[in-house]
Amino acid sequence: MGTGLSVLVVDDEPSVREFLRMILEPQGFSVELVDTAARAMELLRVGAFDIALIDKNLPDASGLDVARYVRDQDLTCETVIVTAYGNLQSAIDALRAGVAEYLEKPFSDVDSVYACLERVIRLHAIKQENRRLLAELQEKNRLLEELAVRDPLTRLYNHALFQEALEREIGRAEATEGQLSLLLIDIDNFRQINDALGHAVGDELLVAIAEILAGIGSQGGLRVRPHDIVARFGADRFAVVLTDTDKKTALERAELLRQRVAAFDFASRDLPRPTLSIGIASVPDDAADRLLLIERADVALYNAKRSGRNRAIAYEASLPDKAGGTRTSATEARRLEALDAAIVKCDFDFVYQPIVYAGTGEVFGFEALVRPRDKQFKNPLVLIRAAERAGRLRELGRSLREGSIPAIENLPAGTLLFINLHPHEVNDPEIVEPQPYLAPWTDRIVFEITEVAGITDYDRVKAVVQQLKRIGYRVALDDLGAGYSGLNSLAILQPDFVKLDMKLVHSMQRDTSARRLVKHIIEFAADERMTVIGEGVETEEQRDALVSLGCPLLQGYLFARPQPLSAIIGD
Repeated sequence: MGTGLSVLVVDDEPSVREFLRMILEPQGFSVELVDTAARAMELLRVGAFDIALIDKNLPDASGLDVARYVRDQDLTCETVIVTAYGNLQSAIDALRAGVAEYLEKPFSDVDSVYACLERVIRLHAIKQENRRLLAELQEKNRLLEELAVRDPLTRLYNHALFQEALEREIGRAEATEGQLSLLLIDIDNFRQINDALGHAVGDELLVAIAEILAGIGSQGGLRVRPHDIVARFGADRFAVVLTDTDKKTALERAELLRQRVAAFDFASRDLPRPTLSIGIASVPDDAADRLLLIERADVALYNAKRSGRNRAIAYEASLPDKAGGTRTSATEARRLEALDAAIVKCDFDFVYQPIVYAGTGEVFGFEALVRPRDKQFKNPLVLIRAAERAGRLRELGRSLREGSIPAIENLPAGTLLFINLHPHEVNDPEIVEPQPYLAPWTDRIVFEITEVAGITDYDRVKAVVQQLKRIGYRVALDDLGAGYSGLNSLAILQPDFVKLDMKLVHSMQRDTSARRLVKHIIEFAADERMTVIGEGVETEEQRDALVSLGCPLLQGYLFARPQPLSAIIGD
């Protein structure tokens, strides 16, 4: 009964103490005897007891004082009050003190003591399990909160947190008539490094640069102050907000950073030696708002790269912009004309990438992906951004849905079709209105909401998601793990499917914290009856890792690249 459990007996009668020792030790309990409240609290403070049997009337205090001490100190010990003067009021007082059980003496028989202890042991086990579950939940919450503001690869602040912090610090600088400088930092020729040495080496290089920026390790770094902000801004770009720093000082610190990168021992990590290009802009000299400050730091960065790379340049009004003014306007005009024509004619190609069951590799569904035909749009992202700038996202979305849906009739029976939905499209009334081309397939269509950071009105989006579900559609959220917005959307919108961020999946093999985060997300989603899809699976190692964590569905180049319908149906 008591194997491995420790009991503290607190009673001023030697005969009672010895009696309890005599009946408890043969049952496997470890027993400690004391005769005063002071000694009991001293032992409880320094030792761990599972159960305390406490006489109510002690020479130096009430046994209830000891019980209250256990309760107030939140000790993992169950208390039992032992008294020869039991009455209803004593029992009430004991319960208010947090006592688990109440024993009257003289003891009627040994079995009554054992029965009391068995109840206490069961209660103790339940509380211990609850404490374990609470600690596990708190750790999961801590990891998820960290994921909300940290880039999973570099552990620097993510882009969303950077934008919020920059907005806040600009406001503070304006209110105090202070100064602030922004550094945008690119790794020179990073794409060539990725192409030549592989993404794994590229990722390790990003981690090394992040460590230098954060001042981690003995070789020194940028030596940021507690109130400065270091973030991963993009794929191979970092951003540093230097508060209370003028442009001249920021330029000096940028040069110091380049020197530290030059002195860093990349060879010890089997990494190529990179160089950095850095653009600098300041508040209030160059801009008074967040977007203009970023734009002008970007212009300075462009000029640093244009001038030969491996240098830092501070913004000046005389610096040329990226495309020379009038050329940019002409290019944008041609692009908008091409966008209008493409929307009207549905001038797009569509490809479909399978989503498979992790255990068997059988096809569960397909994601429809657009491929623009017009050369004005080098890739789908350029197309989407052009539609954003032109205010044509709704029209583009309708055209893409109409173009991609017909394939569902020829896809394998029972498979689902995932159709991307930009957050701005959620405001399109057509989404929740019956559409003839969608109506026959409601039970096979999954609307996949992308770029969740673009959601501003969560109440509106939540209402639309609920309407879509009532109609019969299912809903997925893309890129969970990319930042706070994704996690927030998961909690609020309650989707049917959750897609793990590709960068998070890729970082699992070398980052145990990323692996833990994936595990916790999968477990959380399962508890909430959401199905997780591991996206961007490119290697068998990534597949095996996700399978071992219980991820039910997978998608990525390991299984198939996006293909036209003709290739899927075998024509």
